[in-house]
Amino acid sequence: KPVLAVANTREAVVALSASNWSTSAPYSQKIAVPSIKATDSVSMGKAHTKSSSVTDIETFDEMAALITSEEVTDGFVTFYCAAEKPSKDFKVKLKGGE
Repeated sequence: KPVLAVANTREAVVALSASNWSTSAPYSQKIAVPSIKATDSVSMGKAHTKSSSVTDIETFDEMAALITSEEVTDGFVTFYCAAEKPSKDFKVKLKGGE
């Protein structure tokens, strides 16, 4: 049977502020994630919890859908939105590992 190895997987929830996006496309925002390394394989997911409000869920989903890519460097993740700048604060969950 295959064994699923998740020992090196880490998660972090990051907050993206509407006021911190760059002023021209592609819109970008650089967030400090101290434990992340450029060599980590990172995926982005939903930051919902069982106690998230319907309003928060709708906002997070709508704004996160605008993200077209992300770039990982040592200690930082930069998010990019090619077409439209997010207009509300929201959170995303990052999952990754070596």
